[in-house]
Amino acid sequence: MQSYQASGSTENPSALEEALLPQEVAKSSGDDARGPVVESWTAWIGYLILDACAFALFWYLLPIVFALNNVQYYSGLGVVALFAVMWRIYLAKVAQGTLKGQLPYTCGVVTVGDRELILVGTVHISPRSGDDVHAVVEKTNPGIVLIELDEERLERLRPSKPKQQEEIEWQPLQIVDRNRMDSEPKTIPTQRAVWNAEHQHSKIAGKVVFNAENEFGLAVPGADAQDNICLVRRGGPSGVFTPFALKAHVASRAGAKALLVINHSGQPLPNCRLGCGALSDELKVFWHTWNCGLPPIPVLLMPHEEGEQLREAVATAASTASVQAEFEVLPDTYPRRSLRRSVCQACALMLSGIGILYGVVQMFKVKVGDEFFAAETAATNIGVPCACIDVNLNQLWSRILAVLIPTPRNVVDAVLTWLALPRCAFRFLFPAPGNLDALGSVALHAVSFPCRTWIAFVIAGFCASTVSTFVLQACTTEVTEAAVDTGAVTQSNEAYAQIWLTNILMLYAAPRLYDGILASRDEAMYCGIVEKAHAHNVQRIVAVTGAGHTNGILQRAKARGL
Repeated sequence: MQSYQASGSTENPSALEEALLPQEVAKSSGDDARGPVVESWTAWIGYLILDACAFALFWYLLPIVFALNNVQYYSGLGVVALFAVMWRIYLAKVAQGTLKGQLPYTCGVVTVGDRELILVGTVHISPRSGDDVHAVVEKTNPGIVLIELDEERLERLRPSKPKQQEEIEWQPLQIVDRNRMDSEPKTIPTQRAVWNAEHQHSKIAGKVVFNAENEFGLAVPGADAQDNICLVRRGGPSGVFTPFALKAHVASRAGAKALLVINHSGQPLPNCRLGCGALSDELKVFWHTWNCGLPPIPVLLMPHEEGEQLREAVATAASTASVQAEFEVLPDTYPRRSLRRSVCQACALMLSGIGILYGVVQMFKVKVGDEFFAAETAATNIGVPCACIDVNLNQLWSRILAVLIPTPRNVVDAVLTWLALPRCAFRFLFPAPGNLDALGSVALHAVSFPCRTWIAFVIAGFCASTVSTFVLQACTTEVTEAAVDTGAVTQSNEAYAQIWLTNILMLYAAPRLYDGILASRDEAMYCGIVEKAHAHNVQRIVAVTGAGHTNGILQRAKARGL
């Protein structure tokens, strides 16, 4: 399902599309996930008229198709399937001798100028996906490998294998010991908390204080913490809940500017930001603090040796001198969210059925997203970087909310999307030359599913659809009952009225969700590909994306360049 977009639009890119937007937009040579990208309103109107005619013809022929007997109906389907197979055989012959012909069938290739983009269309629960990624990277030897994830989801899915040390950006902390005025200030690398960026570019400086009787920072510090920086140890007594967020809330109550934490002995600094815990941990913090916002002060985790040296310096400081610490909070694009937002997103995930779907799949221990780690491994083997290009969950949910609000523009976009349905269905059956065969690729991935995956997929799909159906019915039940109470609908027609309302809601929501979840991410990932290609100055790029995103990105690359 597609809508239209024209390069003459004056709309500014949203936060969802933070990547570099190319300025040159050329005529489209294919179908985009949101509709054809055109360089003039004349071409846009031409596509609109074409889709309107195809839509009218579709509805004219539909009753005729339903009127056919079984022999005629299934014979017609057989003819369409035969032509679809013949078309794919033709495309395979055309691709022979080209790079696309040498790659797995699940790949799409586009060359623009001196840059070449190879997209590997995957299914996230398919065992074949990882094999295809390894084969493509080894065959093409790209300058960079890109994956359809953001940094947060990658860390959540990542196995226990740590990142390379040089990949981690540490937050520098400068220590000045006024007891030793002749010594140079010492700079210590520290790991930052995810909420520190709420204070980005702020310069934090103050006296370092440590209370031996409150070494873990679980009790509210005394008056000496006011406008100073508290130093505490990581963790706490056995069996006590002691997360970084709780310690930050406690220190802030005494007026501390920041919190420095001494790491455990013998443990390296973690390679992920502090405070990226589960929702259950956030709820426990709320239970102890009755604060569902982000912790109000920055937190830095120090290496054990440097932290102990700082603690000893603070303990031996004279009354006329002190140990001072200062740092500037670095900007950070890593997504952060308050408990309020986390709960809303978790509820939306479950009520939409998506959370149910992935939850059931994980219950059957089906591996999800292995192709992304295959991409990381393959990139490491050939010595090239691997980077993320997708939007984070905050941006995704914001975009979904924006497209679901029934504004005049959203309503018009939904109508235009339905007009494009016949064209999209035709391209799904008969893919354009150079595009990915989404139907054939998904079929190849499905063949590689083991029996356990099929069972999990069927059960997960049933459970997710049951939940989404219940939510839709709940949304229309109250409206229908109100219409009956006011006399707008008779009691005998109540069931029919609810069915009509449910169908109208689905007709509006389906294309808008497609735009928010799929099409807008095509745009963001395309922008991310262009940004990474220019930043690393590479000529060949391999991007690992879902099969549903591949053609949208390919079309943008053909139309706008790389």
